[in-house]
Amino acid sequence: MAAIFNVDYESTRQIKKLLALISRIVPFSPNVAKLSRDLALSRNSVLYYLDYLAEADILTLLKSDARSDSALTKPDKVFFENTNILYAFDKHSKNTGTIRETFVLHALSRAGLVSTPAKGDFLMDKKYTIEVGGINKTFHQLAGMPNPILIKEGIVKGSNEILPMWTLGFLKDKVGNRKEW
Repeated sequence: MAAIFNVDYESTRQIKKLLALISRIVPFSPNVAKLSRDLALSRNSVLYYLDYLAEADILTLLKSDARSDSALTKPDKVFFENTNILYAFDKHSKNTGTIRETFVLHALSRAGLVSTPAKGDFLMDKKYTIEVGGINKTFHQLAGMPNPILIKEGIVKGSNEILPMWTLGFLKDKVGNRKEW
């Protein structure tokens, strides 16, 4: 990152600290002011570093459609780009919700535009409101949302608007090629 984004050694150390902080609480809605204080950095530096980490495919920054795509716009949620990176920072992760959401976001983001919805976990292509959960998850959190989809872990077969999580492995990327995992 130092060569690509022209950051100095001290900034690299701060970026490592930022990743360590994020690894303990992903996915999270970042409090940029608190991160700035904890890391002794300016607000803009924290936002730039988050953007750099997203550009390097280490993090995924989720924003609503209403927000600007600028590096200085605070993301709604921050995720690690995939579950492998999540496990690299937290080998003993027991937060199955975070693991599920990270996997689903990774799969969906290769197939279309994913943003933050008013309710639910993800908004796909500005059309489908998606909630992610385990076998007992219901549509309760998606009540009144258009085109709700429930993605469940632990089921083999889906039904109307319910997809087994394993089927996301068959999604094609935006170019139409099957993803390489």
